[in-house]
Amino acid sequence: MKEQGTRDKGQGTRFKEKVAHKLVREKMKSICILVQVLKSVLLDLEST
Repeated sequence: MKEQGTRDKGQGTRFKEKVAHKLVREKMKSICILVQVLKSVLLDLEST
């Protein structure tokens, strides 16, 4: 019974890690988009 519990826990943490990676990737994407927008805005300001 003890082994079963630890195995379930292991799967749970692995699942959490997957979710965390997904969230981090989404955050990185949004940050990259924000940076690109800011860069384009700055370029627009410089050109005018």
